[in-house]
Amino acid sequence: ARARGLTDEDVDTFYGCALCQSFAPTHVCVITPQRYANCGAISWFDGRAAAGIDPKGPIYAIKKGECLDTEKGEYSGVNESAMKRSMGEVKRVHLYSAFGYPHTSCGCFE
Repeated sequence: ARARGLTDEDVDTFYGCALCQSFAPTHVCVITPQRYANCGAISWFDGRAAAGIDPKGPIYAIKKGECLDTEKGEYSGVNESAMKRSMGEVKRVHLYSAFGYPHTSCGCFE
């Protein structure tokens, strides 16, 4: 029952996925308890398991860091990870807003 009610505020770690980077090199997914990967195939629990099995693989842990904007869902750790994993292309991410600094997507979702 607790798993169903898990929110982004309940955890210190989100997960990132770079599986689509073979055809979308600057795209990174941020997976949270309230947000699946864009493809819909990877939940926060799936990300936690995959990152635990292969910490250097395409699905990796992101320390969410300081909450910079609760309404838009901006976190310092997510911004740092997105900048690193997108080769500097993405500097900020708003997880809960399609305006300003939206989450990236590959061509499949545009």
